Amino acid sequence: MALSIEEVKKQQAIVLAKEIERTEAALKQMKEQLKAYVEEHGPLNTGECTWDFYPRCEWKFEPDKLKKMMQDAFIELGINPFEYLKPNTTSLKKLKWGDDKLAQYGKRVETGKVFDSRKNK
Repeated sequence: MALSIEEVKKQQAIVLAKEIERTEAALKQMKEQLKAYVEEHGPLNTGECTWDFYPRCEWKFEPDKLKKMMQDAFIELGINPFEYLKPNTTSLKKLKWGDDKLAQYGKRVETGKVFDSRKNK
């Protein structure tokens, strides 16, 4: 009995999903090896990128400063401050304010480190 087109598509999708799982597992293993190297020898510059442990930070705001920040965002940028009541990295990036500006409203808190590559400038 021949497989229907839908069954063939499903089988192809299963093969693709398994290949993605295999590739992601291999990538994870390679990153762990590179991470161990960087832990022992320091940052690794590949010419295009530098692999290292970079700080992961978030902002914490006191309620009165958060209110002032939202008022200023409305006045200066014309945005709806209710979109930003729970500031996170993504919403803060949308404001396009630098650390100096954000420091007027809160403090930057390092929450750990993330192993990653960054494009060289």
